[in-house]
Amino acid sequence: MAELLNARRGETIAESGVKTYALDLATGREVWQAPGGAELRYSEPHDLLITGTGIYKGKDGAVHRQAKLADPKLDKWNFKSGSHIAGDSLLVGGSDNYKMYDLTSGAQQGKPLKWFRRGCTPLRTSPYLATTRYKGNAAYIDLDTQKFQPIWNLRAACSNNIFPANGVLNVPNLSGGCTCNYTPTSMALVPRASSTERR
Repeated sequence: MAELLNARRGETIAESGVKTYALDLATGREVWQAPGGAELRYSEPHDLLITGTGIYKGKDGAVHRQAKLADPKLDKWNFKSGSHIAGDSLLVGGSDNYKMYDLTSGAQQGKPLKWFRRGCTPLRTSPYLATTRYKGNAAYIDLDTQKFQPIWNLRAACSNNIFPANGVLNVPNLSGGCTCNYTPTSMALVPRASSTERR
């Protein structure tokens, strides 16, 4: 659970008393708390909670990494609440770019990636793919090769309608009321082994 700052009112973490709380689901008892509040990301396999002020162990709130460090070499791993967990990696960036880091060590993985997006679809991640718009089209990025695969003529929605889940990539049609020239079609991409097993 996290309380949010209102930056427009000039609120800062120090003066607002805003905190992130971890609660026991069975009893509602507070287990631990940390300063600051923002969007949260949680990695269950690593038991790590990513916030705007640090990365914490979910079990006890122990600091895994703080947002600002004295060592400038370590501070290059500038995670933030808008970061995305992708399996064992953390993608840090915006809707049309990212740098990939090892989630537990902070070591950078590969080169930064930037692309021409055109449109307002934000990034969504899974352990193997990131979904986005690429040159105006729905697309996904293979995180191992960092190669793009456009899904031509299917409308990528403003809120990102490209859902990777359990080995299936779902792209439901969200073109209702849209006057653009995208095909009003939904699509699901299934691994070849799965599709042949069902025959």
